[in-house]
Amino acid sequence: MILSRTTLSRLFHRLLSLNCCHGKQQQERGLYKVSFKRNSPKRMQTVTLENQYQRLMESAAPLSKFPYETQLEIKRCALMTALKKVVNIVKHNRVGAFTSEMEKMAEQNQGCICPLLDMMPSPKPEGFRNKEELNIWLGANGDPNTVGLMIGRGESGLCVPNDQLLNTKPLHNEVVKTFKSFLAQSKFKRRDPDRNDITAHWSKVLIRSNEQGHVMLVPDLSCRQITQEVVDEAKEELRSYYSSGLQMLHGVHSLFMRVRRRGNKTHHHQYHICGDTHIYEEVLGYKFRISPEAFFQLNTPGAEVLYSVVQNLFKDRNVEMVLDIGCGTGTIGVVTSSLVNRVIGLDVIKQAIEDAEFNADLNGVSNASFHVGSARALLKSFMADGSILTDETVAIVNPNRNGLNKKAILRLRCCKAIKHLIFISCKPHV
Repeated sequence: MILSRTTLSRLFHRLLSLNCCHGKQQQERGLYKVSFKRNSPKRMQTVTLENQYQRLMESAAPLSKFPYETQLEIKRCALMTALKKVVNIVKHNRVGAFTSEMEKMAEQNQGCICPLLDMMPSPKPEGFRNKEELNIWLGANGDPNTVGLMIGRGESGLCVPNDQLLNTKPLHNEVVKTFKSFLAQSKFKRRDPDRNDITAHWSKVLIRSNEQGHVMLVPDLSCRQITQEVVDEAKEELRSYYSSGLQMLHGVHSLFMRVRRRGNKTHHHQYHICGDTHIYEEVLGYKFRISPEAFFQLNTPGAEVLYSVVQNLFKDRNVEMVLDIGCGTGTIGVVTSSLVNRVIGLDVIKQAIEDAEFNADLNGVSNASFHVGSARALLKSFMADGSILTDETVAIVNPNRNGLNKKAILRLRCCKAIKHLIFISCKPHV
């Protein structure tokens, strides 16, 4: 059964607004109070140098105040609540959809729509993020070139360094330090963080790294109107600071620059400055190439646990095909390719599909194909061609934070070849 994005949002909203009972008795029963603070204008007025890190933790990582075992229990309780809510919504709002089979499943699974496996801890619960997109904005100390995460939105927000968050890699903190040194000598540092600042300036920086310590750095240059002369000057600034001949400095192995027009969040131009054009990561013995724009799981050791679970779901089952929707760099397709006859991966990002095709060849996978485009359009095409999707297909849906398009959901519902669906999400309330 697949529900619409709106319904899924209703089902899983408690994952970010879970208010379990609190107090000693409730904690002994495994219940905890978790507060996810909203960045309201009133709350913004009370951000100071002294409390900025506490406010950032409340907004970005509220579970970090609990021991890791407690965090897992909180998530288990939240998932139990969400899975029970699926049953209640179907039972009370979907006339005729609550079948006797579904009722039996709920009775067998403590009121949940399906069994809930044991929570599986990550081998690396701290210092794991291999990708961070940081803002360059006004900080609580008045510095307009503070590098970190935002508290608040828009022009009224404040930027707080993220170096004290437990999920941040120490390596990334070192990269940020050298990048701030670059900002200090750059012609394009921000001078006035408001809408009247029409000069080109560094607005964001993307940092990616692998378990071997290789770093990809991608700063964003923003301006309302930008000339090629300005672009060339900014590129030369980066090249001059971060390279000495062919030897990369400051721990950065791959350097790009993105140029964005202010107010346009989707379209940008990307330039390779120097160093490698990609970084590589290993997962479950497979090697993967990663581009600046491509999706890859943020916790590589945790991803190995996740993909091992997916692999186990295929064992002892007669699965003909895997349809990987939102395939990114092709990780799921590659790691499951030996367990099925055929793999088809879909993604809207061209760079990701190029990486997926490269990664399939890199790992000797010959039964996988990857396609760029929206899920709804490609699914329509595949369903029209009856020879593409075969019986005993398993669809794996790993959408971005915006969720899966409604038309794509409807087409998945109508595809008779799909016998099972695996939904993977770091943000299932969306």
